[in-house]
Formats: sequence, C-alpha cells, structure tokens
Amino acid sequence: MNNDIYRYLLTVAQTRNITRAAEMLHISQPALTKAIRRQEKDLGVTLFDRSTTPLKLTYAGERFLESARKLLDIGTAMREEMKNIALGAKERVRLGITVERGTAWLPLILPQFVRDYPGVDVRIMEGTNAFFERAILAGQMDFCVSTLPIGSGDIAYEAVNDAPIYLISSADHPLARFADLSENSPLRPQYIVPELLEGEDFLMLTPAQGVYRVTQLLLEKYALHVKTVMQLTSLRTITLLAAAGMGLTFTTSNGAKLAMAQEQFHPVFYTIEDPMYYRRNIIAWKKDRVFSPAVLALIDRAKRAILDQPHPKIEIRH
Repeated sequence: MNNDIYRYLLTVAQTRNITRAAEMLHISQPALTKAIRRQEKDLGVTLFDRSTTPLKLTYAGERFLESARKLLDIGTAMREEMKNIALGAKERVRLGITVERGTAWLPLILPQFVRDYPGVDVRIMEGTNAFFERAILAGQMDFCVSTLPIGSGDIAYEAVNDAPIYLISSADHPLARFADLSENSPLRPQYIVPELLEGEDFLMLTPAQGVYRVTQLLLEKYALHVKTVMQLTSLRTITLLAAAGMGLTFTTSNGAKLAMAQEQFHPVFYTIEDPMYYRRNIIAWKKDRVFSPAVLALIDRAKRAILDQPHPKIEIRH
C-alpha cells in the first residue's frame, strides 16, 4: 500500500502552502505539484482551489482527504498488527487516564477485560488532559478517559456522565461560618454567593489539568480575583491541604470522598452555583480512527464501568 500521496495531500491541506509542505515532506516543490496534479487527473476532480491564498480544499478535496485519513489509520494499525505477529507479541491497547480516575475506575474496568482478552497487552498512560490530547493526536494513545473541554477539533469524544465540582475548606476557615457544620457533607454542600471568594487564598492545579480549567471558568464567570498561594500537579494533595486549612480549592467527588476519609481533618463543602456545577466525563479518541475489536471492547467496558457509578442526589443547603 503506497500511502505517499495521502501524506502529501494531508500535509498540503495542513500547511495550505505547496512550498512549506514540500519542505516538511523533504521533496522538491515541482515533484509535489506533479504528484498532486497526477492524483487530480486520476480522480477527475480538483482537490485544491489554487485561486486563493493560502490554498483551500475544494469540496471534493475535503471528502477525499477524509477517506485518506481513514486509510492511513488502517495502514498504521495493519503494520503494527503484522509487526506484533512477526515478533510473537501481543496486541497492545493504550489507555490514558488520570491517577484520580484510575484509582476509582480501573479496578472496575481492567479485571474483566483481561479475563476476556488474555492475549492483549494493556498499557495505562497516566497524565493530564493536555498530555492525553497530544498523545492521541500523535498516535501514541488509542483513547483516554477525560473531561470536557477538548482543545482540538481533530479529537472525537463520547460523553459518559457528569460529576459534581465542590469548593472545599477547613472548618476553621472564615467561610465555614456560613455553613451548618452538623449537616454539611458532599451530599449537602453549602451554597455561598460567589462574591465571598474575592481575594481569598487558593490552592491551584497546573494549567494542563481539567480541574484547573474548571476553576478558571468559574472564577472568570463571576469576575473573581483570588490569590494563588500554591500550585501543584496533584488534585489529592491540594484537596487535603485545603481540608487542613491552607486555603480554598475546587475539587471533584473523588477528592471530596478522600477528604471525608481523613479523621484528622474536618472539611467543609460549598457550591457557588445552584444548581450544582458538574463537569462532563468523556471517552476521547482521534477523529476517524479505526479500532480493533479489542480496543472497542475496552472502550465499551470503560463506558459501562463509569455509567455503573451514578452520583447520589445532592441537596444544596441555603
């Protein structure tokens, strides 16, 4: 299977410039132009509108390249499978998931899948949402369990369920005076007006992580300015630091459960939105990616495991 022409056309479509595409492909500009014209002649259609600068795909070009991407993915998957067979290796499935979600969901996903597909090598890639997007686009990851928003239009996803986002502090924090501590819990968070957060000390995640994006969204929505006293990569750590009295932070339902399990802390849970703010859990993959039956089975297993964990009803206290 000669995929060179597909790579040529995709690179031109990406750069929208013949000269730049030729440089990236390490071929001469005349050779690239000749290859494109030959392909257009064979197909009987024009793939690029050359009357505009930069170049633009025609409708025929858009349709052709959509199929070309699928063919390249099939070719890549086939070569990988043939390589594994030649080496006597197992099929490999690469799943991206954060440490937090992995702790909650992998025990529900992997054991049954491994029993059903003993010949498949499952590789778990832990990291942030931004890392998952880069790895998927580079072909280094089959799919990931993540959250919205997605930064690239080349990534497809399926929404699975919604999970609540809490604001958390210690019982000694000044905000706690607005809460009935005898009733407060993740099932009964205290509503507070957003303006109370103005100027408060916050524990933050790094920008690559999903809860950081949620935090920025909520702060920007209410035009709030807060003081970042510490920025870490671990949601577990900033959640427990907030419960221990170092400031405020936004956390997930898993973070709330972790804080509740620590006997030495007395966390207080709030919401600045009523109804409660939820973030959407998704399963994401590269658009037009062609999957093997094993990958499809693992995606289905992940989806069912997440759906089987419904969140209990939350009663917001006023």
